[in-house]
Formats: sequence, structure tokens, C-alpha cells
Amino acid sequence: CDGASLYRNQFQPPKGSLPPAMVDWNRLNGGEVAGCGSPQTFIGGQTPGDVVQGALGDCWFLSSLSVLATRPSLVKRLIVSDTNAKKYGIYTVKFSKAGVWRYVTVDDRVPCSKCGKPLYARSLDPNETWVMILEKAYAKLHGCYEALTAGFIDYGLRDLTGAATMKWKWADKKIKAKLDNNTLWSELLALKEEGSLLGCSNAIHGAEHSSASGLLSGHAYAILDMQEGHADASAEQDEINVKLIKLRNPWGQGEWKGDWSDASVLWKNYPAVKAQLGMTDVNDGTFFMAWDDFKKHFNQVFLAVD
Repeated sequence: CDGASLYRNQFQPPKGSLPPAMVDWNRLNGGEVAGCGSPQTFIGGQTPGDVVQGALGDCWFLSSLSVLATRPSLVKRLIVSDTNAKKYGIYTVKFSKAGVWRYVTVDDRVPCSKCGKPLYARSLDPNETWVMILEKAYAKLHGCYEALTAGFIDYGLRDLTGAATMKWKWADKKIKAKLDNNTLWSELLALKEEGSLLGCSNAIHGAEHSSASGLLSGHAYAILDMQEGHADASAEQDEINVKLIKLRNPWGQGEWKGDWSDASVLWKNYPAVKAQLGMTDVNDGTFFMAWDDFKKHFNQVFLAVD
């Protein structure tokens, strides 16, 4: 629990990061983390909305966790042992590296601010600890927390599942052909229904950049669902058939602002589609967008084929 566990060079922390002396390592099971008075590894199951990004730029890994949480059994199997967590603060988790499951044991001390708030990833429920433990163990496996800055969802999914992973880029001739002949949707949907895990990004070099659309370039998003909505014609509206994709920003906030966003009038105009998709207007980083808009604003998808 020192600067070497935080940064590659503890004497030269990355720009904007706290110096090690300003970081407290507080025990989750010792009542030392703000809001975490009754810590449990899992509370009420695992959902994509559990994962909230902190000050570390590991959105790719956290989006992988959000995708993984669409299949809770895959999350639970990563926690090999937490039987000694409450008394001794010991957890053992596993990740797949180079085709081999690697076991990592960590204690329950996590980097916090001087007021006791976790600096890095956490669960939406402050008493739920699995997100913090998995991030810490993954950082330990790679040397320090800073080592998790910047990456790709397919790498994260590979390490979390041991499954074969792929990256489909719009610039690739085969993928572009599938976009042009409208077969990419059906292929991704079939893979999703077969149990494959999906994520996406708009790849650029350098830092994340915000957009008037509400999306971030160079930022990784989890693909949670793909559905087709339908509404019959009425006196007020024409018949509609729309392909919609459900995404999640690991920040837990910051969403798409265009058609079929949370604030879009289209949900009010087509209540049948809203009911079919179970859409709720909550600023939680989860949102829908039309497939045609998705193709314009993203340029690659990541897959873990189970």
C-alpha cells in the first residue's frame, strides 16, 4: 500500500494524479471507506449498472466488467474466495492470461481520498465491493493501477472470460462490406443471442474527446442489448420498425443526446416501442440509440465469443 502500487514511477505521478502521500489506503471491511458500513461482495446480483468509473482512465476494463455483468455467473466465478474477507480482508480472484487462469490474492485496502472516498472504480451501491476488488486485483496483476490506463475492451473480455476475442473495425474491407449490405446487424445480433459479449468505441489516438452528441471519442462503451422496436400506424404516427442498440458509459453518466436518447420525443411518440424495450429515463450512463446512428458515431466493436 504505497506509491509503487499506484504509479509506474511513484516519484513522478501522471499529470493530474494525487501524490502518494495524499492517498489513504482504507479497509473496506474495517469501516474506513466512506459509505461502506456493511460491505458485501455482491448485493442483489450483478448488473451492468453496478460499475462506476473513478479517477483512473480504465474505461475499457470497466466496460468489459459491465458487459460481463449481463451474465452474472461469469462475474461470480472470478471471485474464487471471499470467505476470509470480513475477518481478515483477504480475497482471491482469477483472470485468464495467455490461455491460463492466474490467481491473484489481494487485501481489502483501496486507494481513497483524505475524506475516505474511493479514488478509483466502485459499485453504485457503496456497500458492494466486487468492482473495487476486481479492479485492484487486475492492477496488481499488471504491476500498478496506472498500468490499466488506456486499453481495449477485447483485451479486457479475454482476460475476464478466457474466451476468443475479436475486434471488428469499420475500416476493414470485410466489415465495411457487411455495413454496406446491411448484414452486420444480423451477425452481431446472432452472436449476442448465442452468448457472446460485445463492446464498442470510436478509436482515436490520444485522450478522450467530448462531442456535442453526448458521446466521447476514444472512450469504451459496453453493448448491453440489441433489439428491434415496432409500432403500428395510428392517426398520429406512421408505422415504425427501428433497430436499437443499448449502450452503457462506465462513468455512470454522460449519454447520447440524439434520436432515441433518454430525452428524445420519439419515446413519447411511440409508447409501444418504449414498452417493448423496457426503456426508463434515468441518467445512469445507459442509453439507446438507433443502429444507423451507431454506425456513424462508432467505428469498431469488440467481441468475446463464448
